[in-house]
Amino acid sequence: MHESDELSDFIGGVPNALILQNERSNNDQPVHPAQNLIYASIIGLGLFFIIIFICMIWLRPRKQDESIEMNTFVIVSTMTTATTTTVTTTKLESISK
Repeated sequence: MHESDELSDFIGGVPNALILQNERSNNDQPVHPAQNLIYASIIGLGLFFIIIFICMIWLRPRKQDESIEMNTFVIVSTMTTATTTTVTTTKLESISK
């Protein structure tokens, strides 16, 4: 074992394993799967509103023809956000199991 490896295993003279074990014992409660769903839902809603906000600023309809493009973009962005949220939620659920 090299000297640099030995130094990386210690922080201020206390082994990393002891520090991690101490942190883990202070936080014994496992994360409930529903908590991950809530976080994923909040992230998804945040992304959704950000995309809608960008649509409202950049793609303001100036003529009657442009409103069709605006509606299409809103629908596509909504579907993209919904898909991203679903994938994120599924990944979080699979990790939490």
